[in-house]
Amino acid sequence: MALVHDPRIDDARDRSMREVLDKLPPLAGVKFGKREGVGPCPKCGGDDRFSINLKTRVYNCRSCGGGDHIGLVRLVLDCDFMEAIEFLEGERGVEIDPAERERRRKVREDQKEKDEADEAQYRAWAIRDAISIWQACQPFRGTLAEEYLAFRVPGFEFLPLAFMCFRFIPDLPYVKRIKKRNHTLHSGPVLVAAVQAPDGMMRAVHRTWIDLDQPSGKAQIFTPDGKPLPSKVVRGSKQGGAIRLTGNACGSSMVSGEGIETTLTALVGGVLPGASYWAGVDLGNMSGKRVGGKFSDEPDMDGGPSFVPPCTVDDFWLIKDGDSEPRETQAKLTACAKRAMRINPGLSAHIVPTVPGGDLNTMIKRPGEQ
Repeated sequence: MALVHDPRIDDARDRSMREVLDKLPPLAGVKFGKREGVGPCPKCGGDDRFSINLKTRVYNCRSCGGGDHIGLVRLVLDCDFMEAIEFLEGERGVEIDPAERERRRKVREDQKEKDEADEAQYRAWAIRDAISIWQACQPFRGTLAEEYLAFRVPGFEFLPLAFMCFRFIPDLPYVKRIKKRNHTLHSGPVLVAAVQAPDGMMRAVHRTWIDLDQPSGKAQIFTPDGKPLPSKVVRGSKQGGAIRLTGNACGSSMVSGEGIETTLTALVGGVLPGASYWAGVDLGNMSGKRVGGKFSDEPDMDGGPSFVPPCTVDDFWLIKDGDSEPRETQAKLTACAKRAMRINPGLSAHIVPTVPGGDLNTMIKRPGEQ
């Protein structure tokens, strides 16, 4: 007997995350912005462990895992797949009127177009803001930003490079949007790094707030209720970009770490003489979108831009920091390596681990720990 495909499955898969959320019971404590909702998981209750991406229609919980919008229905209602379909599309055997199906499709298309237009507008505004920050900077050499990198990366001060990718701002506000209001939580000196897109144009700036009185050299910044915030923040559009520490010219070998200091430490150590050293901004930018869950190492080749080395590179070395979650870090770097080798079949990619619990700076400072 031939199996009959249930058309409601296709209808459910075509639904937007907003439609699904409208049908589900309210998710207690989950706060929604324009693109994302964050808060307690409706299943395990873990605070600030749960997120929903309205555009990509996926959710993720650090404890329960993640999935698509249909998976969210299963998580919230604790039901199986077909029960989730029936919840979204009606009882088994109920036919949806073709005119109603077309109306739903049109609503979804219109919402998708609006979301894409809103995102493009926001991205363009963020890029303009990043460029204005860069234009307001001072030259890097002889500033507190240079002192910070010398403090963080032993031997940095002896490098003969100009480092045109770095600039300095003596006093820049740290602004965080909380509950639809902008809050200035700190103000101080900042190391600014240019994030260049594959075409060489600057699309974002990476900012590090500095406080050399702190053991890390980075400013300690907190929300009004005392929660710590990262001292490093990107402004603009980082997708597919990199911080080109050794400049635009690129030979046959490249060394890349997640962050500026890790990649600079490799440069100071001369781990691969003659190579280009480009920092990948963060693991998400390096891995790009992936097919599967949190620990998947399979890149989504149709998932938009992510960092890959130029086509001149034949030998690509990725530095794996040991102070990030090891399984997820390995998955993201592997996805980066796979994507690069698929785009450039002649390329060889390698992942180099550092000491557990530390990054390459730790490895250099504690050479006895291999």
